[in-house]
Amino acid sequence: MALSDEPVRYKSTSLHYLLLFVILLFWMFLGFNVVQYSIITVTRSPISWMYIGSLTLLGLAPSVALIAWRVKQRSIFTEPDWNFKRREVGVTEFKIMQREYHRAYSHLIARLDPVYLLLVLVSFSLAISSPLVVALLVPGALIYAPLLFGFAVLPFGVTLFVFILRLVPTDTTMHFPHINVKSLGRLLAVLWETPGVSWAGLSLEIGEAGGYFTFRDISLIGRLDAIESVACIILPLQSGGAIHTVRGEFLAESNATPMTLEATAADLSSLPEILGQMVIRLYRLYVDAKGHDPFVDEVLEELNIATDESSSDDQ
Repeated sequence: MALSDEPVRYKSTSLHYLLLFVILLFWMFLGFNVVQYSIITVTRSPISWMYIGSLTLLGLAPSVALIAWRVKQRSIFTEPDWNFKRREVGVTEFKIMQREYHRAYSHLIARLDPVYLLLVLVSFSLAISSPLVVALLVPGALIYAPLLFGFAVLPFGVTLFVFILRLVPTDTTMHFPHINVKSLGRLLAVLWETPGVSWAGLSLEIGEAGGYFTFRDISLIGRLDAIESVACIILPLQSGGAIHTVRGEFLAESNATPMTLEATAADLSSLPEILGQMVIRLYRLYVDAKGHDPFVDEVLEELNIATDESSSDDQ
């Protein structure tokens, strides 16, 4: 694929980073002077100093946020002809995929990064506390307090810049969705614990174009013991991870359209019962279509599932 056909192109951000550098230098110098002229406040009124120091650091935030937002907008996305392939992956494999995805497209994805949020809070706290620590513990080194605060502005500004850069959305971010695996953990646990489910994970479409990858149509999926290749339970995910339907699929013949069963999950507490009922319906459907075999009969006996009832009402 030619360079001009790549889905994502970038405008130059050199001036933005130069402006960020200049602003951080200015604020470092400002912080140095703030402490130098507030040294008595630092030693005699720590609460007042915390107020002054916080205002100084927070005064830097709007400029850094604006530059981060402008840098994020410099990407230009052109919808490519994605080549999608559906895959089923376990949670561990998906976490690895997600980690690599976030690392490669951190400048395109919009997400709240807890690591950088923590770094922002830590650097903010260290900047405010460093003059106080020097004043209280090493009074003789008080002359270095302005330098400590001035240089502490730099890590605060940089971490804040990266945090906001990863947080703000653009027209491009909608094509590179962020998937929070942790929010799916409880649902996957319920699926794993359902009697008759031998494997649970995620079903998703992975699109590739011009060396870029994206995820689409992510669902939770559980395969049934002894009939993994032809029967599964699917939990389609809505925005926010809400579950609206539980879908069972049974493939009677290869290359045929799967037979579909549906049930509604009103809330998470009713989900285990609905999943259990769906398992029973799928096993009955399998026996009606393909008859008995020793492996399936063993599972049916363990689950205490009777198969002499017609499943025609389930289709």
